[in-house]
Amino acid sequence: MDDTAFFREVGQRLEVDKEGAQVVTSAVLWVLRSRLTGKQAAHLDAQLPARLKRFRPSGCSEPSATRFREREFFRRVGILASLPAEEAQRATRAVFKVLQAALQSPTGHEGEAWDIFSQLPKDLKKIWSEAGRSST
Repeated sequence: MDDTAFFREVGQRLEVDKEGAQVVTSAVLWVLRSRLTGKQAAHLDAQLPARLKRFRPSGCSEPSATRFREREFFRRVGILASLPAEEAQRATRAVFKVLQAALQSPTGHEGEAWDIFSQLPKDLKKIWSEAGRSST
C-alpha cells in the first residue's frame, strides 16, 4: 500500500478529506512511535511507504519511548490533530486498521503488526486487536 492509498483509506473511514487524513495519520503514527522502543519504531518505519516514514506533525521533535496508557494515547493524538477525545479514539482505530492492512496483517497479530502489538499496554492492545477485527 502506498501513501496515497493509505491516506485515502483513512479518509474514507473517517469521512475526511486528504488533508484531514494526513493530519490524523501523522498524529497517530507519531504517538504510536513514541510508545514503541526506538528499535521497534525503526522496524515500523522500514515497513511503511516513503511519505509515512517519520511523518510527523509540524513542530514536533523526535519521539522517545515513553510508557503511557490508552487515555494518554488518545489525549496526545487529540492535541496533535486538534480533535476532542472521542474523535481521537475513532481516528486512532481507523489508522490502526489501515496500518495493519499496510503491514499485511489481517488480524493485527501477524509479522510486524505482532511486534507492535507486543509493546502496547493491555488497554491499547485491546484497541489494536479490535481495529484488526473491524470491517469498517
